[in-house]
Amino acid sequence: MHANAVYSWQVGMMNSKSRHPVSSSLFGVAAIQAVVGFLVWSIHSPAFAPIDWVITFSFAIFAALAILARWARIPAATIATVIYASFLLMQASISTELLMAGLIFKIPVVLLLLISMGLALKPRATRSTPDGDISP
Repeated sequence: MHANAVYSWQVGMMNSKSRHPVSSSLFGVAAIQAVVGFLVWSIHSPAFAPIDWVITFSFAIFAALAILARWARIPAATIATVIYASFLLMQASISTELLMAGLIFKIPVVLLLLISMGLALKPRATRSTPDGDISP
């Protein structure tokens, strides 16, 4: 491969926007949940309650929804938002202190979920192909 071709490919990759921004934001949620899960596991591992297992492995749910978002943006973003909102409501029903704990993780997750919902509901841009056809 010619050096200029490799350079232009790399520059094109760095300047290109994600073709699946909903998927990207849900993968961000999954990454944050993986960190939270690791922290919960490392703190509570001797006496794990069922909710601790759910929190620890919730990253897998969000990663699966991120993969689904490549084909079904709105359902994936909606399901992810409902799951996390249910989790927050459950924490609020237990105690406000529990809801306020870990805001450093909860705020970015909520922002990413709001972004994913906004992007999912935004109509897809159409682009024209070289032969003049319009494709989604």
